Amino acid sequence: GFTGPKQRNPNPKIIGKKPHISHIMAAFHRPFDLVVFGAGGFTGQLVSEYINTHYDKSEIRWAIAGRNRAKLENVVSSLPKREPICQPEIIVADVSDMESLRSMCKSTNVIVSTVGPYAKYGTPLVDACIESNTDLADLTGEVHWISNLLDQGYHEKAQKTGTRIVNSSGFECVPFEMGVLAVARMVSGKGDASVPSNERGNDQLKSITCYMQTFKGGVSGGSIASVLNILESANPSELMKVYRNPIAINREKKEDLEFKEASDQTVPYFDRTVKTWTSSSIGALVTTRVIRRAQSLLGYPFGRFHYSETWMVSPGPLGFMKSWMTTIAGGLFFAILTIA
Repeated sequence: GFTGPKQRNPNPKIIGKKPHISHIMAAFHRPFDLVVFGAGGFTGQLVSEYINTHYDKSEIRWAIAGRNRAKLENVVSSLPKREPICQPEIIVADVSDMESLRSMCKSTNVIVSTVGPYAKYGTPLVDACIESNTDLADLTGEVHWISNLLDQGYHEKAQKTGTRIVNSSGFECVPFEMGVLAVARMVSGKGDASVPSNERGNDQLKSITCYMQTFKGGVSGGSIASVLNILESANPSELMKVYRNPIAINREKKEDLEFKEASDQTVPYFDRTVKTWTSSSIGALVTTRVIRRAQSLLGYPFGRFHYSETWMVSPGPLGFMKSWMTTIAGGLFFAILTIA
C-alpha cells in the first residue's frame, strides 16, 4: 500500500492515516460498498463468482464494472442463482474515459481492479480513486509500475486524502505475506504485528525463506498481456535497474538501505535445510519487493529480517539437471520474448 506509515495497523498491506471525516461520511452516502472493475475478464468473473457465492444482500452492496455492458450482463446472468439473492448492479466505465472512472469511484467505498496490464491501464484509476477518496486494491505484479507511481508522488497524494491504494492483492503477494506474518508471529511469540520490535525486545528473527514445491492453476491472459506490455513499452535499462534492486519500491527509511545488497537466488544450488536442489523463482522479483516494502511501512515490527523465495526441485543428480534446465529455459523464454 502507499499510505502510511504513521498509524499502526496489523494488516501488512493496508496502512495509512486515520480516514478523514469526509471519507467516513462519504461511506454512509455511497450506494455501493464494493465495485469489481474488469468483471468482464477472466479474473474479474472469478472475483464476482466468489462474492456472489459467499455473501448475501444484507452483508454487501456491490456492483460490477467494465467497458462492455453486454459482457457484464452475461456475467450477471451466469452467476449462481441462490437465496438470499446477491446479484450485483452494473456500471459502465472505461480507463480511456476519466469522467466514467470518477463517476464509478464516487459510487463506492472500495474498488477491486482486475484490469491489466496495470502499467498501461492502472494509473488513471489510481488518480480517480485518490480524487474520490475511494480505496483501491489491485492484482498487479508490475513492480516497475509501482515504482513509477511512487516516483510521481502518489504515496504522498494518497496520504493527503487518507486513501488506501493496495497493490498486489492477489496470488502476488497475499499468500506469501500471510505466510511471512504467521512465521514471524510464531518465532517472536507475539500475535500483534502492530507492536514494533523495539518495544518487545525481539532480535532473533534474521531470515525467512519460502520454499515452493507445487502449485495448481495457470497463467491468465491478463498476466501474459502484462509481461508482453513490460517487454514492449519499458526501457530495458530502466527495467533491469528496477528489478535488480531488492528495495525497488522502498522509499521511507534509512534502515531499508541495509537490504540494498540483499541477494535473490538467480542460479540453482543445493539447499542443505531441505536437502534438495532448488532453482530461482520468477515470482520472487515481485513478492520479495512487496514484502520488504510492507516491512518498512510497518516499522519493522519483527526486526529487519531478510525474506527470500526458492523453488524446490528434487535431490540427487536428477535434481541438479532439472534445476539447471528450469533456469536455462526461463532465461531463454524471456530472451526470445525480448527479441520478438
